[in-house]
Amino acid sequence: MFRKLLTLAIVFCFIPHIVKTTFAEVVINEFSSAISSEDWVELYNNSDAPINLLLYTLYDGSTNTKNFSCLLTPKGFTIINWNNTLNNDGDLIILKNENNTVDCVSYGDGAGKKCEGKNEIDLKKLEPGEFGARLIDGLGSWKVINNSTKDGPNDGSQKNSDATCINPTPTSLPIPSFLTTTTLTPTIAISETTLPSLTFQSYANIYLSEVMTYPESEVNEWIELYNDNGFAVSMDNWYIDDVESAGSTPKKFSITIYSKSYAVFNLSNSIFNNDGDSVRLLDFNQKELDSFQYQSSEKGKTLGRTSFSSDIFCLQEPSKETVNNSCLNPTSSTTSQSSSVSSLTPIKTPTSIVSPTLKVITITVSKPTRYFFGSQNSPNLTDPNSRLEKNNILGITTQKQIKIGSKTRALLSSLSFISFSFSALSIISIIYKTKINS
Repeated sequence: MFRKLLTLAIVFCFIPHIVKTTFAEVVINEFSSAISSEDWVELYNNSDAPINLLLYTLYDGSTNTKNFSCLLTPKGFTIINWNNTLNNDGDLIILKNENNTVDCVSYGDGAGKKCEGKNEIDLKKLEPGEFGARLIDGLGSWKVINNSTKDGPNDGSQKNSDATCINPTPTSLPIPSFLTTTTLTPTIAISETTLPSLTFQSYANIYLSEVMTYPESEVNEWIELYNDNGFAVSMDNWYIDDVESAGSTPKKFSITIYSKSYAVFNLSNSIFNNDGDSVRLLDFNQKELDSFQYQSSEKGKTLGRTSFSSDIFCLQEPSKETVNNSCLNPTSSTTSQSSSVSSLTPIKTPTSIVSPTLKVITITVSKPTRYFFGSQNSPNLTDPNSRLEKNNILGITTQKQIKIGSKTRALLSSLSFISFSFSALSIISIIYKTKINS
């Protein structure tokens, strides 16, 4: 029993290293800022697994920060007391995990700022007795409420007693001694059932949506992804890379994207070339799921996908975490490497050109022509320059325009003479045979 408890204590010491934090599954759910000495922020675990908050930090719109640590159970709530930190007139509340922003809410004047990727303030200034809360726990937009649901569901329903943050504190750990037979019974406020299992997952229908490869000064490169599934995905230990087996080292990231939604991953340092490169999305096994190539980029502009039914990217104005803008130059585009059908048609150039030695005879067929046979006005059919005139007898012949060379003309004349001679000889032969028989 002692060995089992000691093992559990040691394992808990390493929980921060073995529990992989899932970005955006821990969110800001409710807060209070209008009371001068009791500012607090409620966090909520929107996932189905425990999450260790050791690496999470709260920031306001100034330089104030708040660190905390506990194991937040699935669908659990925890309150972070922040004394008199938040401004009454307005502020930002930002939740980060290892310098990566996972959630943000603004109210009042926002301390002169807005949450990254948002164009508007989330809530008005809170008056005494008012609180900021999400419409649905962990999801949806924000609203102002008069009755706080602190440390519980925002709809006012009964909180599950297990939906909380666990702070395991061993009351006593026995020190092995070979000189005494005293048996100590340690108690640890954590059970084996709370230890999470580590699983990583790959998903289909996750797309590169927009990439900032050439940002303005003092701005980082970023990649926007889109989840085209009907459910939220947690992309743990995925990678962004440029050219395969070359260029920069793949950048690891973790992020959660809700159904039919966008999410942005900011790079801490640049990896893409301004004059052309590849952008590749890899899962946790570094298997390529989406990619595209570009030949050039423009400062302050992004390369965005034209639609999720197409693998075409083009130069656009940035539209971070929203629907992509129209192409700035529709005639020039980049193509996705993962596309099974290329948008370009290769043109093969023959290695040699064979010039024909035969002259081409062009025949133009027109509608039926009327003319007299045997009259003075009948056309000369052997003359290629003659034209067929319309007359009174309906024929079924067609007009022919023949281009004949001098050698061909001589050959035709010879053939005509031979044909005429053969016909004459045939007639003479028939007459001769008739006379003999008579």
